Amino acid sequence: MHSQTVYEPEIRIPLFIIDRAAARARTSPFRSSGAVLPDIAPTLFERIGLPVPPVWRGEPLQKSSTRQWTVHQMGLYQGLIEWSAGKPGLKLVYQVREGRSQLFDLAADPNEMTDIAAQRRGDIARLTARLGMELGMVTPDDPFTSSVADSVWK
Repeated sequence: MHSQTVYEPEIRIPLFIIDRAAARARTSPFRSSGAVLPDIAPTLFERIGLPVPPVWRGEPLQKSSTRQWTVHQMGLYQGLIEWSAGKPGLKLVYQVREGRSQLFDLAADPNEMTDIAAQRRGDIARLTARLGMELGMVTPDDPFTSSVADSVWK
């Protein structure tokens, strides 16, 4: 059942990179937080000394991340996680088929046991707009003219 949704047990998977040169080092040269699949190719390019194309969305794992959020898509689920100082914060989960959003505070609730969407409508709206921008469905200067169904914005 892996890769069906964007809930934590399905997107938090281990990644092992065996690098003989790095294995001699006492500490890992790779960061452990906020990594996503698009980071793998830039990580390999960085290791072999090739420039990372600027159009790539991923970041080399050897460098500290400056990203403020990560986007996740699996099947009919979309998610956005806010990051601060390498730690996860709020996470939006949007279920496309049901047209329903959930919100979790991963810092306080890493296992996503409590949906706080009803108490945090402003955060739902803010993160839904950011998710739309990151997925290329809306633009910052005209967020409501988009390919996104009207139900997403209700």
